[in-house]
Amino acid sequence: MSCTVGSRSGARKGRVLAAGFLEQRWKPGQSGNPSGHAAEYGEVVRLARSLSIRAVERLGELMESEDERVAAVACSAVLDRAFGRPQTSRPEKEDSLAERVARMTPEERARDALDLAERVRARLAELRTIEHKPKE
Repeated sequence: MSCTVGSRSGARKGRVLAAGFLEQRWKPGQSGNPSGHAAEYGEVVRLARSLSIRAVERLGELMESEDERVAAVACSAVLDRAFGRPQTSRPEKEDSLAERVARMTPEERARDALDLAERVRARLAELRTIEHKPKE
């Protein structure tokens, strides 16, 4: 594939561009810097990573601080780095009674029914005792 490119200055004057150059050329809409970071960004990241071991060691030292606020912040920072920051999640939807019963085995259903019946009997007996007590 060959292509001639003109310029406003006329510097190329109809010269043909090399195929290797055309293959590496940016396509329309493609960015030469997709991350948008300056060249120094990568250097800063490498420097920060080289210092990270000492930073975590220092956080470990600060966890033992006499000042409870310093210790708490250091503990939180260590936990965040070890396990990630806590996710803010939506409250879990509670299962309906029908869904819970559907997941139970027949033996579990029978055991729960007997347990419920026993609790109802005990509560009824308690209520009968209260009703028959002489009023003082």
